[in-house]
Amino acid sequence: MSTMQAEVFDALRSIGITDEKASAAAQALSKHDPDMGTLKADVSTLKADVSVLKADVSTLKADVSILKADVSTLKADVAILKADGVILKADVAILKADVSTLKVDVATLKTDMAVGKWMLGFIAAGIFTLLLKAFVH
Repeated sequence: MSTMQAEVFDALRSIGITDEKASAAAQALSKHDPDMGTLKADVSTLKADVSVLKADVSTLKADVSILKADVSTLKADVAILKADGVILKADVAILKADVSTLKVDVATLKTDMAVGKWMLGFIAAGIFTLLLKAFVH
């Protein structure tokens, strides 16, 4: 009998339990002794796992804090980009209006050039006629 079994036997005898029942209880305890060693090893392993998991949780919490800061920065960047987008849309509208005005100006210039060419041709014909008259007579 192990020390623990003997202590259990003595404790049971001291409260008036018969030798047979005290011996049976001590023997039943001997069957559980190997299980206790396994359970203690399992508990020790689980405690180590819990320590690792706690460290992992701390690391993950730090990562979450960093990610939250990154999200805040990205939200601010998105707000800036949206504001820039509104400004760019307004600039595009202005540029479209400028292009329309320039198209009208180009059309006017084309018409003016055509008239100018026609007038130049008319003047050239007049000068040619005068030169012919000057040399022919």
